[in-house]
Amino acid sequence: MRSPIKNLSLTLLELRGSEFPINSLEATLSCQYQTTQDSSVLDKLNDDQVPVFCVGQKWEEAIPLFDQSAELIGLHPLGVALIPSGDIAAARRLGEFGVRKVAGYTQTTESFPSNLVDDILSFAARSGGRSLSRNHGKSHTEKRAVIFADETSKSMLELVRRLAGFDVSTLLSGESGVGKEVVAKILHDQSPRVSQPFVALNCAAIPENLVESILFGHVKGAFTGAHQDQEGVFEQAHGGVLFLDEVGELPLHTQPKLLRAIQDRKVCRVGGNKSIDVDVRLVSATNRDLSIMVSSGEFREDLLYRLNSFHLSIPPLRERPLDLEALAIHFAGSHACAGRVMQLSQDALSRLLAHDWPGNVRELENVISRAKVVADMDVICEEHILLDACVSSLPTNYSGLGTSPKATIQPSDSLATTKESAEWLAIQDALANTASKADAAKVLGISPRTLRHKIQKLNEREDQLQRKML
Repeated sequence: MRSPIKNLSLTLLELRGSEFPINSLEATLSCQYQTTQDSSVLDKLNDDQVPVFCVGQKWEEAIPLFDQSAELIGLHPLGVALIPSGDIAAARRLGEFGVRKVAGYTQTTESFPSNLVDDILSFAARSGGRSLSRNHGKSHTEKRAVIFADETSKSMLELVRRLAGFDVSTLLSGESGVGKEVVAKILHDQSPRVSQPFVALNCAAIPENLVESILFGHVKGAFTGAHQDQEGVFEQAHGGVLFLDEVGELPLHTQPKLLRAIQDRKVCRVGGNKSIDVDVRLVSATNRDLSIMVSSGEFREDLLYRLNSFHLSIPPLRERPLDLEALAIHFAGSHACAGRVMQLSQDALSRLLAHDWPGNVRELENVISRAKVVADMDVICEEHILLDACVSSLPTNYSGLGTSPKATIQPSDSLATTKESAEWLAIQDALANTASKADAAKVLGISPRTLRHKIQKLNEREDQLQRKML
């Protein structure tokens, strides 16, 4: 056995009342271990102690204890769970708490095979021991669940973890809402830069006249309103990871300056003449084909080469059915999603699995949020699944979900609300009668960038409206 594994020990957290065969497991162990039924011990573990959540076949009789312990195991970077083989319900529930390693044991055997324990120790050794333990101690509210249940996603996750150890510029591609920022955060959290900042910037949301100031900073008096010196995102991310989301939306005239900053590892604030050294790992993301944009003259080829030292394509949600199922169950049972915890019926899940999900994970979360609003009890049924994002009166007062696919203008609306309503109606009509957003933008007489900005703003207004209704 390799030396990193020898240095690890196990802390066996036995779930009281679940009838886990703890004696059989202990008889198999040749490594150091301790056994406890007190989950508070997990907060006091050293970097080389691996917590193993030991779950018996009667775990459903101890749900409160199960959830309490599963939450702590999910927060620990080396946390492992042992469950009865084939217990899908237990595996799903542990997945909702972000447990990264779940192993099954056969209930009929009197002893545990040694390779099962070796597998647990090997997982802990591969996961990095001390380097990962710096995340230990974060509250559950600070940790966003990362759920990869599909084999496609698991393979991608292994590649992401390997990539995290190499300090190369990375380009993430995939459809909108597919989880590119989640992957970027994993690259940060599992890299040597984990203790340094992670700074995310949505390039599509920056006003064009402020792009350089936000990227590189500015000095006092550089322009009207520049009342003091201001760092840009490169300086803010110094030593850590800078994530440029929707990098394809950067104006063409800014791209040479971004290229120079990446090449020279220096920035110069707007209005200043002093070069500032910066050390960042650059992770970029796009939902557009940058090679086509290069051919059309919308994106610089030399910048693409700098951003694309390693390219990672994230598959859409419709190609990851097990992820879809696990995420739907997670969002239904998460208080962070619409402020309510609910169960998901099998009929509702079947309808979700049949949908194409053009908006991917973001769309799924919004659908579950809407379902919670209209559900009568604490169970989401098929009739509560509203797949049309425009099914409610977006900018106007709530008149019952599912009654009208378009916004309506009410006499009592304010001028600003009326303007938003009219814009939304015009955008809906243009999108419905054209083949693409680019064509819709031409019909509306605005740029594709402006159209995307307006759609994003109106979607944010819908989210605000739904939160007010809760």
